[in-house]
Amino acid sequence: MERVLHVIDSLCSSQMHGRGYTHAGDKKAAKFIASHFQKAGLLPFQKNYFQEFPITVNTFARPMRLKIGKQLLREGIDYLPHPACPAGKGKFVLLIKDSLVLYHPKGEIWLTDKLVHRLEDEQNDAPRFIIRKDIFWEAVQKSKKFSFKIQPKLQKDYITQNVIGYVRGKEVPDSFLVFTAHYDHLGDLGKVYFAGANDNASGVAMLLELAYYFAQNPMRYSVAFMAFGAEEIGLLGSLFYTENPYFPLQNIRFLLNLDLFGTGEGGTTAVNGLVFTEEFQLLHHINNEYNYLTYIGARGKAPNSDHYYFSEKGVKSFFLYLQGDSWKHYHHIDDKPPLPLSGFQSAFQLIKTFAQRLGD
Repeated sequence: MERVLHVIDSLCSSQMHGRGYTHAGDKKAAKFIASHFQKAGLLPFQKNYFQEFPITVNTFARPMRLKIGKQLLREGIDYLPHPACPAGKGKFVLLIKDSLVLYHPKGEIWLTDKLVHRLEDEQNDAPRFIIRKDIFWEAVQKSKKFSFKIQPKLQKDYITQNVIGYVRGKEVPDSFLVFTAHYDHLGDLGKVYFAGANDNASGVAMLLELAYYFAQNPMRYSVAFMAFGAEEIGLLGSLFYTENPYFPLQNIRFLLNLDLFGTGEGGTTAVNGLVFTEEFQLLHHINNEYNYLTYIGARGKAPNSDHYYFSEKGVKSFFLYLQGDSWKHYHHIDDKPPLPLSGFQSAFQLIKTFAQRLGD
């Protein structure tokens, strides 16, 4: 657990810039993961661990300002720019019609109870902002004057990367068990950044612990470890891999995608558990045998993480995530260390045992 905490803290540090696409945050995180792959003794499939690919993403590293009257709102806490927000500035008078708020013919403000950020690969025709309802209504009681300055940058053909290594199987090296986890997050937002502790520094920490374990305890089959980039923009890293695989996808015996492992008091859920019922029954049986986690739930298909494009191409796969209190900070700037990690060690034992039985 000492290494787990170090990995999560390192990936969530300000030097990583939210593992986004400004200040080389994604590249710093990828190099950090690759250094652990090397320490563990994983082999690269090619000359190094990196599989590069291009993306387009709207980024918000530059300073921004938003005011209602004299009240300066705080980015990430009081408001968010729309993820497809273009650059702009100006002073306006707010026009309020029920829950619709306009500041000029094209400009809109969306009101919300909770701020949740995401990424986009385009820019809208006019700046839009998402403001917490309580902050907004308190501010407009004093003034309806609205001013802002925002300077996002649409990064086109930005080169990011997956980080991929493997442990060679002792008897059947051409067949693989595969573990995956995305390492990217939402990046910078003006003066603040999204650390992404639960989503998904915790999953990367689990991926690395499994890498260290299976490098020391190789199985009959090979075991591959894939840390994907650009998951937050639409599963682009895993999509690129499935279109450019290092070995035939039909050689994957099973894939386990690891995301949101920072908690666990509520047990775990397996997306595709209702699809691959035989493997889910094995997972459930192991958990009952050893009492690892309090609950194991099954879901059907869902395009919600990096397992998706593999399963769409016929690869048997689960997306495992832990349930618990850390979900309340999903895609929020408060998703940062320390995490409860209440089910982390038990989940490690469950996943390790499941993989070993699949590999027998």
